[in-house]
Formats: sequence, structure tokens, C-alpha cells
Amino acid sequence: MSFSSPTSQAQRSRRIFPLLLYLYAFVLFAMHFVRIFDNSFWGDEGFSIGLAQMNVFEMLQVTAADNHPPLYYLFTQLLYHLLGNHGYVYHLSALIPYGLILILACTVIFRQFGLIPAVVVSTFASLTDTAIMFNVEARMYSLGAFFVLAAYLALHNILHSGKTSDWIIFSVASLCAAYTHYYALISVAFFYLALLSLLPQDKSSFKKILITYCAAVVVYLPWLLVLLPTFKRAAADWWSTFIPSPINCIGFFFNPSWTVLIFGLAFLLYFTAQAKSSSKWLFAPDTIWLLTGLLSAAGTSAVGLIVSYAFRPLFLVRYLYPLTAVVYLVFGFLLSKVRWRTILSSILILGTLVCSLPDFYQTYQREKRIDLATTQCLEVITPSQDAVLYTTNYFLDWTLFDYYFPGRVHAQIESSNISQCFTSSDPEIWLFMEHALSDAELNAASDNGYSRTNVCNSTFAEGPGEDSFYYIYKFQKSANTAP
Repeated sequence: MSFSSPTSQAQRSRRIFPLLLYLYAFVLFAMHFVRIFDNSFWGDEGFSIGLAQMNVFEMLQVTAADNHPPLYYLFTQLLYHLLGNHGYVYHLSALIPYGLILILACTVIFRQFGLIPAVVVSTFASLTDTAIMFNVEARMYSLGAFFVLAAYLALHNILHSGKTSDWIIFSVASLCAAYTHYYALISVAFFYLALLSLLPQDKSSFKKILITYCAAVVVYLPWLLVLLPTFKRAAADWWSTFIPSPINCIGFFFNPSWTVLIFGLAFLLYFTAQAKSSSKWLFAPDTIWLLTGLLSAAGTSAVGLIVSYAFRPLFLVRYLYPLTAVVYLVFGFLLSKVRWRTILSSILILGTLVCSLPDFYQTYQREKRIDLATTQCLEVITPSQDAVLYTTNYFLDWTLFDYYFPGRVHAQIESSNISQCFTSSDPEIWLFMEHALSDAELNAASDNGYSRTNVCNSTFAEGPGEDSFYYIYKFQKSANTAP
């Protein structure tokens, strides 16, 4: 009888763990991949789709006027021109960056920090409520998260006497983050501040820091000159009146909410051990790196809250999403360095899977149901090129009519003014109503020479967090009353 030596067992573990991690990440990615084959979008996604179909010059004008940097829309335009006008193409604009985050977790994070941080990042970047949403939503948040994480990983290498290539990666990734979302710009600004910690120990780093700072200013200045003239007007038209609380900001990163308790415990255990082991622990590269990640999350939240209280509400907690992968990496790093790491990480991952997988399944079923309803509606909604489309829903009129029914005239109407639609001479009118028409409104249509067809009553497209149900009518002008 032969027994395996401890060395051979360790070697097998080193071979098996990477394979298990790759398999785990592949399964997580596949769970999201199957979700992209639908054609149901909500208003903000419709905005992204509309910009993807413009030429570059038009897109730059529109995105500047709407106060968004252009990189995500350039990326979506590239996908549109390569793959065509399909629903899955626009979902890919979020899925691809999410896949890149998983690749970073399975390669760079696994090699540099170990299995626990890689699994924590993979799990939370896939299964939190916000990850389930933004990993396939046709918006810029997933792309921003990838670039911020890449910059943060490069910062780690720089603080540990990184090579010139690390500085280049840091500059490129951080600038890409800044060109993806303005709050990502604020987030990476804290990474730039962390570079100054190199000066006391390495005076020669001053040149690299200066070059990095100057490059950031020079590369971002052109867009800043475009942004400033439009910022005041865009802020004046801002729609939100809600200001989140600091608790809302903290809770955004920790889902399920009980995971913040494990994070707090890991934080205390790690830094208590560091303080006991060395009097210079506060200036250690890992300490600076970890605190920079947390300071970036806290600082970005603080900037958003201060601006909102001082001027007007200009901050939503979802703007923190580009920082989520950084917080999860910090979380995993802390867990991997403390006592009871195996027990704590097992509780964290298994508990998160138990809590999150049912939510994922419910989301998937809801998306399938809405997409089926949308497909069935589109089969029977056949407006002519001369038709005029009216709706009481802001998002349909804002962007979605242009996606689903390109070239048609459309407008939003108030619920109290439905009858005015029938005072025109339009030969064909379609109404997408959030309530059934009253007898008085139907009589107004008849009195003005319109015949009615009840096309369908159904969920159509996807509302922001809830189903959008419509009563859809077709009205045609009678031949003897048409002008």
C-alpha cells in the first residue's frame, strides 16, 4: 500500500484549484450569457442603442449634451457596426466587460492574491443584485467596473515597485475609466493621490508620478472642454430629487446585507494583526493599497453626497458600481490573510450562493417572460410609415419608439389629454396606454371619424425595476372623413 506524500498532495491541489476556479467562473459567465438573447430594453438602454446607431460626430454631441463621457458609446458603436442591429449586440456591451473582470479574477488576482480573493471577486461580481442587472444591461457600468479594477490592480504593482508597464497600464485603465463615467473619474482620482505615498521612500518616483499626472490632464482635457459648457444646462435639467444616505451607499456594496458583518470582522482582524506585527504597518504598501480602495469608495460617495446637498441631487448609488469589483477585491484580500480564513470565506461564498441564486433565477424568469411578451406584441404591432404613435410613458417616447419602430412620428401625452389625439387628421394612430381608455375617450375617437382595434393588452419592453404593462390600440381614420 502506498501513500501520497504531503508534497504530491500540495502539487495536486495547485493543479486542481485553478481548474475549479476556471470552471466556476465559466459557469457564472454562462449564466449571464444565456440572458443576452432578448430584445427587451428600458429607456436608458434605448438611449445607448440610439447613440450606437449615430455617426461618431453626432454621438459625441448628444452624449456631451447629456453629460456622459463617450467611451462606452464608442464601444457600443463598434459592436453595432461589427455585428449588426440585434438585441444581443447591445447586451454584449455589458457582458464583455463582465467577462473581462472574470478573466482578471482567474489570472491576475488568482496569481497575485490567491484563491480566496479570486473566488470572492468572481462571486460578488456575478451574483449581487446590481451585478445581475448591470452585467447584461446596455449601459456603461460594467465597462467602468472593468477599467477601475484594472487600474487598481496596476496600482498594487506600482506600490510594490512596479515596472514601467504597470505605470502604463495604470494610466490607460484609469483614463478609460474616466472616459466611461464621471463618477469613475472621481474614483480613480483617489488612486492618483495614492501614488504620492511613493515619494518618502523613493524620490526617483517623482518623475513617473509627474508624467502620469500630466498625461492624465492632457488626455482628459479635450473632453473636459466639451463637458464644461454643457454641465450647467444638464444639471439644471436633472430629473432626480432623491439624495441617498451614507447607509444606502454602504449597503450598495454589500448584498446580501449580512456580508458587511464578515467584511467588518475581516477588516478588524487583519489590521489588528498588522498593527501588532510592525510599528510601520500604516505605511506598508499593502496597507496603503487597501485603504486607497476603501477611501475611493467612501470618497466617491462623499463627493456625490456633498454635491447633492450643496447644489442639487446629482448622485445615484448606482454610480458607485464601477467601484464594486475593487471593494470585493479588498474584501477577498482581507479574508485571505486572517485567521479562520477557510471558515469565514466558506460561510461568505456558500451563504451568498444560497441567497443570490434564487434571485438570479427569478430575474431570469422575469426577463424571459417580458421578452416573450415583447416579441408577441411586436408581431401584431405593425404601424405604417404614416402612423403616429402616442404614449403616456416617458421612456417609450424618449428612446424606445425609435428602436422598435424607427422612422415613425411619436409623442408623449398626458393621461388627461387623450382625446386631443383624435382632433388631428392623422390617418393612423397607435396608443400605448398605461390605463384602459374610458368610454368618453373612445367616443371622442369615434366622433372624429376613427375606427378602433384593440391590438393587445400586455407587458411590453422592460420598465426600470418593474414590468411596464400597456393597453395598445390602433385607430384608423375612416375613408369618408379623411381629408
